[in-house]
Amino acid sequence: MPRDSEWDDAASEQEHGPANPRNSTPRMGDAGLERRSPSLPEHRQDNPVQRPATQQLQPYFGPLGDSPRGGPPVPILYGIIAILILVIGLLLGFLLAQGEETDSTAADDSASTSTRPVPSPTASATRATTESSAPSIASEPSSRASSSVPVTYSGNVRITDGGINLTGSRPGQGPSATLIYQPSTGQFDTQNSFPAALWVETANPTYEQCADRINTQALSGDERAAINYEPNLGICVVPFGADQVVFIRITEQPTGEAAQAFVIMWAPM
Repeated sequence: MPRDSEWDDAASEQEHGPANPRNSTPRMGDAGLERRSPSLPEHRQDNPVQRPATQQLQPYFGPLGDSPRGGPPVPILYGIIAILILVIGLLLGFLLAQGEETDSTAADDSASTSTRPVPSPTASATRATTESSAPSIASEPSSRASSSVPVTYSGNVRITDGGINLTGSRPGQGPSATLIYQPSTGQFDTQNSFPAALWVETANPTYEQCADRINTQALSGDERAAINYEPNLGICVVPFGADQVVFIRITEQPTGEAAQAFVIMWAPM
């Protein structure tokens, strides 16, 4: 039989709770003070929770890859993008190849220009003079046409050891030969005709050119007496006792007792 104090303590705990909760321990038989944890509902495998049909998760793309937004199928878009990238790559490669080819061509053009020989003015003038002098020395009248002094004779002559006299208007024979050929030495001699000067250019001279050559490059007495043959050998000379200028061109290598020549005689001044 509980005591009166125990009934009082039990009534106080029901109204205000235990005086010291940490040290209070439920007692067996106190049905009103026994604490029990609520039980959790058991999970039943045979009754899963069903979602409404409208809440089912839908895939973003349909079975054929169609976009739910109504646009074109996504695989087709990927294919178009891939084709565009390929076309752009091919175009860039073509442009780069064209640029390299242009640079290579420019470099080749630049290299060929730098190594190409530039014709000199002297060579061009010599070539033009040579071409204008065709076909032969004996038949060329162009150099004489520009002279201000009239020509009295032009043509071929034969020079021997007796010489040829070019005084006057036509060639002739006489004691005062303008030029002789010496077969023993193969040389030419103007004898008493002076002054004289050599002309080795391919084209025949004009009167002014021949007179200027005599005044500026006259031969000495020993040089006039031993003129050796050479190709295109020409001699401008003032004949003995005459106030005129003549030109003599040895046209071929002398053989035997004579030499072939072409002469131009200008009128006396």
